[in-house]
Amino acid sequence: MKEIPQKVNRKELKKYAQFDLRKKVAKLTHEISVFTDSILQMDKYLIGIIEVYPKDILVEGIKSELIKLIC
Repeated sequence: MKEIPQKVNRKELKKYAQFDLRKKVAKLTHEISVFTDSILQMDKYLIGIIEVYPKDILVEGIKSELIKLIC
């Protein structure tokens, strides 16, 4: 997204709105929230004798992605 100056004339505001990009970001954010909600509602399940907790996998995945972005 482009940076917006602190002061913008009302006539130039549409130029900085970036409607398509904001719509895409909103759509992707919604998809992520739906996916996250469904994972958080899942209970633990067994793979053989190993207990798997979907919430823990989600948290670890988010942590690793944040670390990649920061580094």
